[in-house]
Amino acid sequence: MGKSVWKGLVMLTQIGISMMVPIFLCLFLGIKIDQWLNTNWLVLIFLGLGIGAAFRNVYHLTKTFYAKDKAKEDAQQQYYEQMKKEREKNLTDKK
Repeated sequence: MGKSVWKGLVMLTQIGISMMVPIFLCLFLGIKIDQWLNTNWLVLIFLGLGIGAAFRNVYHLTKTFYAKDKAKEDAQQQYYEQMKKEREKNLTDKK
């Protein structure tokens, strides 16, 4: 397998773990605090916090994962724009 395939598999695994850990940890804490305080609504608040933390983690992981690819793509786009301008300049100079 190629390097990019392994990189993708590692990223997929890391995303899965980064989503599961905060959700289950907050769910566990919510259940334990509800049992300690004899309530039954704190678990929902902690579950919401866990889901929010999970999506925040995924956002930050994917942002850093694709930062290098985005920079390379931007550099290529600038190169193509520069080449297009030079081509148009050469065509107008020939006329």
